[in-house]
Amino acid sequence: MKAVSGAGFIGSHVAAYLAERGFSVVVVDSLERASAVKRLEEVGVQLVVGDVRLVDLPPADVVVHAAAYINVEESWERPYDYMWNNAAATARVAKQCAKTGTRLIYISSVAVYGEPQHLPIDENHPTRPLSPYGLSK
Repeated sequence: MKAVSGAGFIGSHVAAYLAERGFSVVVVDSLERASAVKRLEEVGVQLVVGDVRLVDLPPADVVVHAAAYINVEESWERPYDYMWNNAAATARVAKQCAKTGTRLIYISSVAVYGEPQHLPIDENHPTRPLSPYGLSK
């Protein structure tokens, strides 16, 4: 099975995990905030340097979309950048996956829920983000 992921904290761990279990993994990442390029190279992951908003994803059976700016505080200072980087990237990745029939796993954030209405938070919990970051996810 061929999978596509990213080189940030979550994406790189998913990519390494899959590669260690025999998956053919390609990472597409701008490397702007990547954290684990060396580790990915060690486990034989192919790296494509590029912005997922601008490049076509390589053919794959599944895409694990974890690309995002993640700093809540910074999102207040740069709300446009967060919406462009997070929401626009997600829309483009989802559109490419829909067009090719590729399965998509999207990594979201608890920040989309805002103040919990009940615990544990489940997927039916109302979304009321309290920050530009939460809104962008």
